[in-house]
Order: sequence, then structure tokens, then C-alpha cells
Amino acid sequence: MTIALICADPHHPLIRFHIQPRHSQDPLRPGDRHRLVVQTPTAIPFSIQPVSVPTLEVWPEHLDGPALLPGCGRLRHSMLTSELSQHADKLTLERLLLWPYGPRSPAWLHDQDLLDAVESWLSDPWQGERWVEGPESFSADETATAIAESLETALSSSLAFSRLKFEVCDQDGDRQLNPNELRATLLRAGVSAGEVGLVLETLGAPEGITAAAFHQGLDHALADAIAHEQCSVQMLELTRQTAETELLLHGWHPHHIAAMHASAQPRHQGETRGMTLNKGIRTLKNWLRTAVISWIAIEIVPGLGVLSRRERRSDGEPSLLFTYRLADGRVALVQRSADFRHVDLRWHNSPEPEEEIVWEEGELRRSLAFVNRRIAAVRVEGHWSELNRVEKLFISGEQLSRWMLELFRCRGCFQL
Repeated sequence: MTIALICADPHHPLIRFHIQPRHSQDPLRPGDRHRLVVQTPTAIPFSIQPVSVPTLEVWPEHLDGPALLPGCGRLRHSMLTSELSQHADKLTLERLLLWPYGPRSPAWLHDQDLLDAVESWLSDPWQGERWVEGPESFSADETATAIAESLETALSSSLAFSRLKFEVCDQDGDRQLNPNELRATLLRAGVSAGEVGLVLETLGAPEGITAAAFHQGLDHALADAIAHEQCSVQMLELTRQTAETELLLHGWHPHHIAAMHASAQPRHQGETRGMTLNKGIRTLKNWLRTAVISWIAIEIVPGLGVLSRRERRSDGEPSLLFTYRLADGRVALVQRSADFRHVDLRWHNSPEPEEEIVWEEGELRRSLAFVNRRIAAVRVEGHWSELNRVEKLFISGEQLSRWMLELFRCRGCFQL
């Protein structure tokens, strides 16, 4: 038995059913027993034709569309918690919640509650319209307060943060981070492939690491990083024009933006339309407990240190600035562009270098500063295939041989 899923948004929660979405005009297949039509703010509503199998349309509250086809079901739902993830950048870097939704107070619906409602229909299809929403409604200020409270809980101590971070990274829930889970987590955070390799080498744990080993020896570095994090969240309610621009950046279709702003409150509430009203069981606080971990720009690099990230502009271009607090007390500062073509790596409060070697060729420029033949600073302009190796030499503090120094001086590299 298969399900025909029609959805234009590849990131919609219902894609978690692991069903390949189809085009709205695709014919049914012989094995199809149900049809799900998912309408989203990113596309004009699909025009669907009557078919012989049970059909459920899934509609957000702020979308308008044609009348329901006879014999079909339509599930209206309030705004999903995953919508808040679209504000991740501002929440992470500025602790700012931009509010483009007007004066409405959404009853934020947990994504899993929507999945549960659809699964319930799949097991016992019903006809007509129903409504599902979260158990509580939140104004803009109340939403910002809920986010701030979850941030405060997550950052209450080094142990609290470490446990929550481990829980989120442990995707299969076996209470152990395997190398793939650890690698994926660090790469998403902006850690270079060379540093990830160094982490795995240092840990020497091919099967994975436990929660205790995850932050072992890093309590001081983690506490220092947490001390620089802010918990309070400022809410900014956008004007209509600014809100339209913000929603366009989120991928919304202009037609739906206009429809949402046409009324101050949702127009399809179950009470006002005579629909059966269902409440989700998962609260916004329940979702935020783990969601806020992605809005805290701190990464634990097991066995090595703690990485804090923020953004800045360098020569008019956006760049990332990392503070790398190592377990041994050293602090490295890393500034780089998103494409790794501009890198500045140095130790905080390091002594003056004894020697600096600069190699240039065309637009390529590489500079290494040394103290006792150990790399103390790195500056790179342009692509360098050996950058991962240089980062590992920098962090490990390995003393370079004289032939390596001479090779870099002549060729700008460490291997022929």
C-alpha cells in the first residue's frame, strides 16, 4: 500500500513520512490507497481532481482556497512550531525575534502533532473539515518570553548545556554518539574537516562516545563560553511592508502574504466555522526545550575544546568569527569566509612570533608565523588544499622540521 503525497515544499514536516512528493497532475498509481494534498505558504494552492481513493487536504490557517471536494477531508492547522526555525539567524546572533505575523496570537502546533493527526486519518479516513491547533495561544511578547526561558534553562550550567547538546546530537537515541553523528554535528557548526578528523583521532573511539566523554575535561572552557551568551530575547513587530519582505525571504508566495494580512486574526478557527476542534498534546515549551540548542552558537568539540561562533563583516563581506577555547586553557581566534578562501587563525595573547614566512603567487597569499618552529598564526587568501593539515598542526602545537619551513618558503606548501 502506498500514499500519493502532493507537496511543493521539500522541507514540510509531512515529508518525514519518507514518501517522495509528486506533481499535482500526476495520475494515481495502482498501489495508491490514500492521497495527501499538502498546501503550503510557498506555493499557490493546487487544483486537484476527484479520485477514487480517500483524499486529505492539509491547510495552514492563513491560506484561502477553493471549496472542499465532495467525499474528501480537509485538515486545517494552526502555525507550526517549525515556522519559528526560519528566524534562527536573528535569534542566534542577535537574540532578536522578528514578528511578521501581525497582532495574531498563534496556538503553535508541534510538527509531531500534525503528523499524528494525519496518521489518524490514514488509519480511519473521515470526510469534511476539521481543525487542529496547539494547546496554548501565544502573543508575540509571550513567544519571545517562552524562547528566553528555554534559553535560560539550556544555559543554566555547563552540565545542563552539555546534556541537552548530547541529546540533540544523538539522533538515533542510543545514548552514544557514533562518528557519523559527531562529524555531521561539527560540520554543520562550521568546524573544518581537518578539525573533525583531529577530534576522531584524539578520541580514538571508533564505535562512539558517551555523554560523559562528550564534555570530559571541558567544564571550564564551556562555563567561560556560556558566560558570554545572552538569554533575554527582544521582540520586534514588523510593519506590514517590512513583514511582507521578511515573509518573501522565508519563501512565502505573495498571494498568501496578502491573505494573511487581510485580517488580524485567523479566519478559519474551528469554533467560527463549525469544524471539529482538536488540540495537540505537545506544548511550545516542549518543542523549544531542544530547539533552542541550535540557537546557541556554542559547539563542544570533544577531546579538544569549545567553539563559540558569531558573524561579522570583513572588507564588506560576511565572515564567521570563532573563539576556540581549548581544554588546556589556550584560546584561538579564527576568522574565515564561508567558502574558506579567506582565513585568519591566531592564538589569543600569544607572544610575538620569532619568524614569519609569506608566500605569494598571483591572487594566492599564504602567511605563517612561528614561535620555536610551531605555528602561531595563519593567514590565507585564496584556496589552499592543505589548509586542514595546517589547522591540525596549529592546534596540536607540533614542531615543524626545517625542511618543511624551507619547502613552504619556496613553494607555499608542505608537500611536493
